[in-house]
Amino acid sequence: MRERLRMATRISLAIVAGMFALSAWAWGLIPPGAEIPIHWNAGGQVDGTAGRTFGLLVTPVIGLLITGLLGLVPKMEPRREHLERSSFAYVTVIISVIALMAFIHVLVVVSALGTPVAMERLMPAAIGVLFIVLGSVMHRMESTYMMGIRTPWTLASERSWEATHRAGRWVFVAIGIGLLAIAGIGDGEAAFAWMIGGLVVGLFGLMAYSYVVWRGDAESAEPFGR
Repeated sequence: MRERLRMATRISLAIVAGMFALSAWAWGLIPPGAEIPIHWNAGGQVDGTAGRTFGLLVTPVIGLLITGLLGLVPKMEPRREHLERSSFAYVTVIISVIALMAFIHVLVVVSALGTPVAMERLMPAAIGVLFIVLGSVMHRMESTYMMGIRTPWTLASERSWEATHRAGRWVFVAIGIGLLAIAGIGDGEAAFAWMIGGLVVGLFGLMAYSYVVWRGDAESAEPFGR
């Protein structure tokens, strides 16, 4: 796992360095008193702005903090052996999240420089790709307290964990494919509704499924330690 963590840290730091470099380049092109768009509603209209310093630095700083978690989380994980065997999924999730933040940062800078950005298309597409990536590695996650679909029953039963993550894989991929399809028509509100609705229905369904599998596992533990 150490080698993968080192590789992931290098990749993440390179992405974050690119974000800071982009901010440094844009700094001199944006007047000191300018308001930079940092938030858009589901329809793609700007509904939140910030000053130059906050607007250009907040996303890279968050990316740097997430990179710092790469090495911290394994030290805090009670089931460290499981996390080590899930290292590919772990570093894939972290790098994918940082890559998404870098994409968002590019859009913020482009918008700040006066170029129109079709957020109602680009953001659903980017988040859809993230969901597909998460789904593609979900079956490679072993039971941990820091990653995955953590219910009382998946944490108490290895069978429930494995079955729930196999099912969750398709839930996340389906949500991602739906977001990509909706991004093609540029309906941000529909994309938001699909994502939230899919997560609510999917996660409640997976929670119920994890309970059913746990009930059928003779080797499972009591989920609340009773």
